[in-house]
Amino acid sequence: MLAIARYLVAEGFTVLGNSPETKVPGHKWKDLQSRQPTDDELQDWFENHDWKPGIITGQLSGIVVFDCDDANAVEWAKQNLPETPLRIVSGSGKGMHFYYRYPPGEVITNARSAWVLPPRTELAADIRGEGGQVLAPGALHKSGNRYRLDEGSLPLCRATIEQLPYWPTK
Repeated sequence: MLAIARYLVAEGFTVLGNSPETKVPGHKWKDLQSRQPTDDELQDWFENHDWKPGIITGQLSGIVVFDCDDANAVEWAKQNLPETPLRIVSGSGKGMHFYYRYPPGEVITNARSAWVLPPRTELAADIRGEGGQVLAPGALHKSGNRYRLDEGSLPLCRATIEQLPYWPTK
């Protein structure tokens, strides 16, 4: 996990450490929404604790993630959102993260277990923008599976982010 975290930081993403049982950070992370973690912090999180790496979303990392928790939400995203070449299959195997470039303006995290989009469709999905985070590829899910790149997905790197469509703001 330390190697994954170091790679992500080298690529310009802001990384945090999540507890092994949940998707909740194992440390205070408010200040990480404005800075990169130090290598000493990464070593502590991933060598001294059994934590899994997460990526802080929003302007600092340059990404917005549409986080789908089930097959219905994944299908909705494929049909209604701009196609994106960066998709991460969740550790549950049922959901997917669709990565977009952070647009001009602000995208606030909308983290709910279900929300309604036109035409009044309830989805098990979240928007992860400012103030949000997602588990990184390689992170272990409670099911025992790892978050991984979807088949045909581009790698998670800064060059890929520059190729992504902007998150649709309208």
